[in-house]
Amino acid sequence: MSRAARPASATAGTEDAIVPDAAACVWRTASASENTECVEVSSAGSRVLIRDSKDVASGVIAVPRRVFGELVARLRDE
Repeated sequence: MSRAARPASATAGTEDAIVPDAAACVWRTASASENTECVEVSSAGSRVLIRDSKDVASGVIAVPRRVFGELVARLRDE
């Protein structure tokens, strides 16, 4: 099983239990990003996928939308 297709959570049988093929996703970077040292995000059902933009083959992190929203809010506060 490839890194991009491994289970994103221990909950089997849900639509989001498997991370989709990263190559098939539409990836976005921050509009404020001025260099290549950033992360990319993609939507996958109830999860947000995150990957390193300069090493896209290194894998994907899948987090619930709520968790991603909390992360973004905290980063904006800093």
